[in-house]
Amino acid sequence: MADNEWTGDWNDFHQALGKREAKKRFQAQLQDLLAANDSSVTASPAPSDTGGDTSSGGPIMDLEEALKRFAWTVPDGRIWDNQTHKLLKEKQVRDWIGAEVYKVWKGSDKRRAVQHADVVRKASAAQKRGGGELAMALRRFVLLYPSQNAWDRERREVVGLNDLKPLLHRWYSQWLEHPDRELIDRDKLVFDPLQQHSPEDGYINMFRGLPLKPAGELVQCNYILRLVDHLCNGDQVVVRWFLRWLAFPLQHVGAKMATAVLMHSETQGTGKSLLFERVIKPMYGEYAATLGQHQLESQYTDWRSQKLFGLFEEIFSRDQKYSHTGTLKHMITGDTHRIEKKFVSGWEESNHMNAVFLSNELQPFPVEPSDRRMLVVWPETKLTHDLKQGVLHECEHGGLEAFYQFLLQIRMEWSDRDDPEPLPFDTHREPPMTEAKARLIDFGRPSWDLFHQDWKAGHMGPKFPYETCLVNHLYKLYRQWCSDAGERSMTRERFSGALSGRERRRRDVKYQMGVNERKGTFFQVGEPPEGKSQKDWLGEFVLRWEKNLEPKDD
Repeated sequence: MADNEWTGDWNDFHQALGKREAKKRFQAQLQDLLAANDSSVTASPAPSDTGGDTSSGGPIMDLEEALKRFAWTVPDGRIWDNQTHKLLKEKQVRDWIGAEVYKVWKGSDKRRAVQHADVVRKASAAQKRGGGELAMALRRFVLLYPSQNAWDRERREVVGLNDLKPLLHRWYSQWLEHPDRELIDRDKLVFDPLQQHSPEDGYINMFRGLPLKPAGELVQCNYILRLVDHLCNGDQVVVRWFLRWLAFPLQHVGAKMATAVLMHSETQGTGKSLLFERVIKPMYGEYAATLGQHQLESQYTDWRSQKLFGLFEEIFSRDQKYSHTGTLKHMITGDTHRIEKKFVSGWEESNHMNAVFLSNELQPFPVEPSDRRMLVVWPETKLTHDLKQGVLHECEHGGLEAFYQFLLQIRMEWSDRDDPEPLPFDTHREPPMTEAKARLIDFGRPSWDLFHQDWKAGHMGPKFPYETCLVNHLYKLYRQWCSDAGERSMTRERFSGALSGRERRRRDVKYQMGVNERKGTFFQVGEPPEGKSQKDWLGEFVLRWEKNLEPKDD
């Protein structure tokens, strides 16, 4: 190949030779092409970008050649070089051809004038013929309106216009003003794994498909399936739900599950990370990420962009686990999320990320008693050496593709422990209750909640059954319970207010104590039996509780 011969496009050329050598050869070839196309003009050296007289003595060209070669651009007042097809500054031309020739040329009535927009098109055409930087920019970047951002097709991310300026250098303004420069509405750049937006309607989809192809037989992922069973402690109800949770967003790419998985255990080496890092993440490729506390606490959320699977490890410190529950809920169930990136205008993006949380803490974060989002699993035993090696071997020898194939073939039906009737498994199918989840819920309950749970279950003994009583009496029992259980008690008013959401509280109710009639605030359970007045009925409870309460507790 001759030194200046051009084959392929700019990317092929600069990857083969290096950017500096590719640029040098491209410029040399461009000069040859332009000189051949305009043989009527005597070839003269092009000015340097920094200016300076290139001649060794006297002007480098005369007035006649300058009049043929240069034209004044309207309205911006730059100078068009008809030989190199470049826009030049006045100082460049003056230093190049000499101040005297330049002065006469500028004042001559024979000096040509051209429209700036016209010569920009000619400049870009020259760039395109050579596959230069402007052509690269026109192919690679799409301006997003209204914003100060562009979509980078090569890096597949949103970039700020300020980041393009040093990259494109002198071509930035020409790219920005070029008639062939692409522009789309900001909301037409979408992350759409569901393929609901068509390119024919002007949309650019940031999603380009999953990397892994299903293949192989079930026997090739036997150890992977054994690892799933091991992590779920052999509980087949949990195994079936978990496998369907993994399978659904692969069978319906882009499906946002309204549920999540928490695997936590104080036992080290159970195989949690092995399953999700080595088996699940590769199925999603660039659309999966391992994330931690730093990402959740950062003001920038670009780590969420274009994600289908998020693996979160030890995301909260012990003093922050209660302050981010809202963030977790929205991440699991939100339809969209706000993406904030440093030095880039923020944008709203569809939320297709399904989340798994791993931890070695007893309470990674609180789970509410009424929670319907979280499958909680507590792996009980350490992974055996043979099982670990078997999983690693399968990962390198077709096991991932076989497990992917297995997940794609799972029927989306589900039956719970309490209801054997099969039901459709979908994005909102609630996870089964596990012992680990019940323990985690109890761990996060406040003292009044634990007390109420014990009282209602009859765990306070025969002297204090779940029945109507004065608020003051129940509060005294609560204080005794806190002392015995080592829990911190709360004030009477807060205790009364908390329980009033679960029990019927009646204020200033009259009750009979012997010959005296009094008033009090009650938690009322049930109604008085037939033939007995409410005052007498309430008085009996008051009398019994006063007798049974320990006199030492005030």
